[in-house]
Amino acid sequence: MRKYLLGSSLALVLVLSANAQNQNPQNPNQAQKNQGIPSQQFPNPIYRMNDVSQSLKLNEDQINRLNQLTTKMQTQFRSDFDKLGTLPEKDRFGKYNELNTRFQTEWMSGARDIFNEQQLNRYHQLQWQSDPFSAFSNPDLQKKLNLTDEQRTKLREQMDWSNQQTTNLSKLQGDAAIKAHTEFLRERQNRVNQFLNQDQQRIWREMTGDPFEFRFNASGSTPNTPKQ
Repeated sequence: MRKYLLGSSLALVLVLSANAQNQNPQNPNQAQKNQGIPSQQFPNPIYRMNDVSQSLKLNEDQINRLNQLTTKMQTQFRSDFDKLGTLPEKDRFGKYNELNTRFQTEWMSGARDIFNEQQLNRYHQLQWQSDPFSAFSNPDLQKKLNLTDEQRTKLREQMDWSNQQTTNLSKLQGDAAIKAHTEFLRERQNRVNQFLNQDQQRIWREMTGDPFEFRFNASGSTPNTPKQ
């Protein structure tokens, strides 16, 4: 479980860092309005990490087509994500999850014609591994895991905590980032183990397949991201 959590949180830090590079700096007032959701909130598919693309054995044509799909989807959803900060706080978290789920669902629908079947199945697994608490918010996964009403209620707290921690980590570098990340891993492992019961942990392991070790890259470099 520790090995799995290492890969998951590393991937999320990389995605958050990459998102920060690909977006304009957020207005401080807007950031305050968006408490409870990630500050780098715009989806950035994980195939853009070299480790993932290499593991999936994506060729240049596939990467180019995925980049085109991602640009199209980000353009389509950008205005909706930009409006999150204008919503009442009580509605913001639910709307963020709804938008994120829609984005991922529609992106995967478009990617079906780009991935082969094996790549598609593995990408699903890596996507879940990269951000387990967000995955738990997906209604279909909640049914498969048989989450209780109590777990669904407590999920907001876990996601808020995880989002805040990964946002903080994306701002650090060097030894400070490594130390903070180690502390985050330890606490996150405890929280995931406490959140899922033993049967749910077994189902989750079956769903996510072999743990993937996302290599830590403090620079947040994403070579497959097209130049702006």
